[in-house]
Amino acid sequence: MIGTRPEGETLAARAGQAFTAFRGGDRAALDELVGLLTPLLWHTVRGQGVDPVAAEDVVQTIWMRLLHSSDSIRDPQTVVKWLLTAARREAWPLRLSRPMTDH
Repeated sequence: MIGTRPEGETLAARAGQAFTAFRGGDRAALDELVGLLTPLLWHTVRGQGVDPVAAEDVVQTIWMRLLHSSDSIRDPQTVVKWLLTAARREAWPLRLSRPMTDH
Protein backbone atom coordinates (compact mmCIF):
# COMPACT_ATOMS: atom_id res chain seq x y z
CA MET A 1 0.00 0.00 0.00
CA ILE A 2 1.14 3.50 -0.71
CA GLY A 3 2.55 5.29 2.31
CA THR A 4 2.32 2.37 4.74
CA ARG A 5 5.97 1.39 4.62
CA PRO A 6 8.44 3.01 7.03
CA GLU A 7 10.87 5.44 5.44
CA GLY A 8 14.03 3.74 4.24
CA GLU A 9 12.76 0.17 4.56
CA THR A 10 14.35 -1.81 1.74
CA LEU A 11 12.89 -4.54 -0.41
CA ALA A 12 15.32 -7.00 1.20
CA ALA A 13 14.19 -5.97 4.67
CA ARG A 14 10.50 -6.29 3.80
CA ALA A 15 11.12 -9.67 2.15
CA GLY A 16 13.19 -10.82 5.12
CA GLN A 17 10.40 -9.89 7.53
CA ALA A 18 7.79 -11.72 5.46
CA PHE A 19 10.07 -14.75 5.10
CA THR A 20 10.71 -14.84 8.85
CA ALA A 21 6.98 -14.64 9.53
CA PHE A 22 6.33 -17.43 7.00
CA ARG A 23 8.91 -19.69 8.62
CA GLY A 24 7.27 -18.90 11.93
CA GLY A 25 3.98 -20.33 10.65
CA ASP A 26 2.26 -17.26 9.20
CA ARG A 27 0.86 -18.55 5.89
CA ALA A 28 -0.31 -15.07 4.85
CA ALA A 29 3.31 -13.92 4.97
CA LEU A 30 4.09 -16.24 2.04
CA ASP A 31 1.40 -14.47 0.01
CA GLU A 32 3.02 -11.16 0.94
CA LEU A 33 6.44 -12.45 -0.10
CA VAL A 34 5.10 -13.76 -3.42
CA GLY A 35 3.34 -10.47 -4.13
CA LEU A 36 6.42 -8.50 -3.23
CA LEU A 37 9.00 -10.46 -5.23
CA THR A 38 7.22 -12.10 -8.18
CA PRO A 39 7.54 -8.97 -10.37
CA LEU A 40 11.29 -8.88 -9.69
CA LEU A 41 11.65 -12.59 -10.42
CA TRP A 42 9.61 -12.22 -13.61
CA HIS A 43 11.80 -9.34 -14.76
CA THR A 44 14.95 -11.32 -13.96
CA VAL A 45 13.84 -14.43 -15.83
CA ARG A 46 12.62 -12.47 -18.85
CA GLY A 47 15.89 -10.54 -18.80
CA GLN A 48 17.66 -13.87 -19.25
CA GLY A 49 15.87 -14.27 -22.58
CA VAL A 50 13.18 -16.73 -21.49
CA ASP A 51 9.86 -16.46 -23.34
CA PRO A 52 6.76 -15.45 -21.34
CA VAL A 53 5.21 -18.94 -21.15
CA ALA A 54 8.42 -20.56 -19.95
CA ALA A 55 9.03 -17.63 -17.59
CA GLU A 56 5.76 -18.42 -15.81
CA ASP A 57 6.96 -21.97 -15.25
CA VAL A 58 10.37 -20.80 -14.05
CA VAL A 59 8.90 -18.36 -11.53
CA GLN A 60 6.49 -21.00 -10.23
CA THR A 61 9.37 -23.49 -9.94
CA ILE A 62 11.40 -20.97 -7.96
CA TRP A 63 8.61 -20.50 -5.44
CA MET A 64 8.27 -24.28 -5.07
CA ARG A 65 12.02 -24.56 -4.51
CA LEU A 66 11.83 -21.92 -1.81
CA LEU A 67 9.11 -23.89 -0.03
CA HIS A 68 11.28 -27.01 -0.09
CA SER A 69 14.49 -25.19 0.83
CA SER A 70 13.31 -22.53 3.26
CA ASP A 71 15.10 -24.15 6.21
CA SER A 72 18.43 -23.92 4.39
CA ILE A 73 18.35 -20.11 4.27
CA ARG A 74 20.15 -19.01 7.42
CA ASP A 75 19.70 -15.26 7.13
CA PRO A 76 16.18 -14.15 6.15
CA GLN A 77 17.64 -10.92 4.75
CA THR A 78 19.21 -12.99 1.97
CA VAL A 79 15.96 -14.49 0.67
CA VAL A 80 15.88 -11.99 -2.23
CA LYS A 81 19.41 -12.95 -3.25
CA TRP A 82 18.54 -16.65 -2.92
CA LEU A 83 15.47 -16.26 -5.13
CA LEU A 84 17.28 -14.20 -7.77
CA THR A 85 20.15 -16.67 -7.94
CA ALA A 86 17.71 -19.57 -8.24
CA ALA A 87 15.79 -17.73 -10.98
CA ARG A 88 18.93 -17.14 -13.04
CA ARG A 89 20.03 -20.74 -12.64
CA GLU A 90 16.61 -22.06 -13.60
CA ALA A 91 16.46 -19.76 -16.64
CA TRP A 92 19.95 -20.57 -17.88
CA PRO A 93 19.16 -23.92 -19.59
CA LEU A 94 16.12 -22.38 -21.28
CA ARG A 95 18.23 -19.56 -22.58
CA LEU A 96 20.83 -21.98 -23.90
CA SER A 97 18.22 -24.06 -25.69
CA ARG A 98 16.89 -21.09 -27.70
CA PRO A 99 18.01 -20.92 -31.29
CA MET A 100 20.50 -18.14 -31.89
CA THR A 101 19.21 -15.38 -34.14
CA ASP A 102 20.92 -12.46 -35.76
CA HIS A 103 19.51 -9.05 -34.95
